[in-house]
Amino acid sequence: MIPAKTNYWYFIPQEEGVYRGKCAELCGEYHSLMLFEVHVVSQEEYDQQIQALRAQGNVGRLGTEFNVNQNLPGTTASGEER
Repeated sequence: MIPAKTNYWYFIPQEEGVYRGKCAELCGEYHSLMLFEVHVVSQEEYDQQIQALRAQGNVGRLGTEFNVNQNLPGTTASGEER
């Protein structure tokens, strides 16, 4: 843990399944409770789930101008190409 330094973590799933984990770095209060579960599904299953959510009216409330995911692979935190 380095103050004022943001770390990024990426992975490309190779197999469908359910993967469980927990935070592996001392990151702050409630660190030991930072558990996660990732479901890797087929593109078809994902598309069906998104369609089902849309049919229920779950379309989101914010526009794309609020998309703060600027840390995708190949970009810097500010969104500039590396």
